[in-house]
Amino acid sequence: MITFIILIFCMIAAALFFVLPPLLGRYKVSQTLHNDLNLAIYQQRLKELEKESEDDLSAEQKNSMRQELKKSLLQDMEENENIEDNNSPKQRSAILATFIGVSIPLLALALYGLLGPSELPEILAGEAVVPSQTQGPHKGKAPDVAKMVAKLEQRLKNDPGNAEGWLMLGRSYMYMQRFNDAREAYKKSLLLDKNNPQTLTDYAEALAMMRQGNMQGKPVEYVLEALKLDSGYPKALWLAGAAKMQTQDYQGAIDYWQLLMKKHEPGSQGALELQKRIDMAAQALRDSGAQPKLKATTSTKIENKTIITVEVKLDPALASKTKPDDILFIYAKAVGGPPMPLAIVRKQVKDLPLKVVLDDSMAMTPRARLSSFERVYVGARISKAGNATPAAGDLQGRSKILTTGGKEKAQVLIEREID
Repeated sequence: MITFIILIFCMIAAALFFVLPPLLGRYKVSQTLHNDLNLAIYQQRLKELEKESEDDLSAEQKNSMRQELKKSLLQDMEENENIEDNNSPKQRSAILATFIGVSIPLLALALYGLLGPSELPEILAGEAVVPSQTQGPHKGKAPDVAKMVAKLEQRLKNDPGNAEGWLMLGRSYMYMQRFNDAREAYKKSLLLDKNNPQTLTDYAEALAMMRQGNMQGKPVEYVLEALKLDSGYPKALWLAGAAKMQTQDYQGAIDYWQLLMKKHEPGSQGALELQKRIDMAAQALRDSGAQPKLKATTSTKIENKTIITVEVKLDPALASKTKPDDILFIYAKAVGGPPMPLAIVRKQVKDLPLKVVLDDSMAMTPRARLSSFERVYVGARISKAGNATPAAGDLQGRSKILTTGGKEKAQVLIEREID
């Protein structure tokens, strides 16, 4: 028996060696749109730098910041060569390849139990066929999978009460992108085992795939039902977060994905990929004017080496130029560094005077934290339009230059108006 199982995995590994590389490398995404966007951001930041008179930086420091901008632009364009569009065929192929790599061994062993030892060696004996560039995703698939499915379909005709068999058939159909058939198989499995979070989640995924990935409506209802049965079921947590992202409930997505993060080994590839998604949701939340509530986890915890307590006041002479609901940005920037804030808080004029704390947990990107730079300053700006970009009529002020590496205090008096 042990020898047979080892043989199974060896044969599967050999087949995957030929099947997975073409799936992973099949498509290349055009970078034109990405590069145009990066260029526009670069130009906007350059204008921002020229307009920010509050910085009181020397010509040498401003030149250094310009060079940093150019360096950042080139780096972003280089990184974009590896970025995959969320709706691109390449990403779908990558997801498919991952699904194959994980599911084929599981399918093989599960089908061994369902079909019996006399049939599985014949199924696995098929020769792997490499998909060509012109074929559909599975037109050139290895015949072993097709035979597996055919055998299982026949077995379920004779044993329609096998809930596990219908679940396995549904997963096989998902691999083949036969989403409608997968839905029907999962539905039959649910009728036999309605309290199975695994089946509920897989059924939700099939429904979503039939709707171009839209999780709203029935798909998310089944996911939430699965979480009622098992609040820590990983796939349900992932899909619940994806559903929240689709409705722009970014904090909701973060909450689900941080629960999922606990299931990952710290520093693992899965944890790193999940953290990217959490970072995207957190940034989207900041862009909307809110601050994300992030929980420290063993895999993502950031040591707060620098903590700045900021006291912000408004010059009484400028009070008549403000309204209580005007937006107030309080931020920290690196001296001679990138124009992107290292930490930022959004408040309103009616909150003044106030105290806030800036630290590494508020970083907009992992590489741009307070502790990453030796010298920083804190600025405060009142924006009538509520825009992050300075504009004429905004009121602003800045602190003295601070040295990072510990607990610091900063005082900011908003005393100037941008012309």
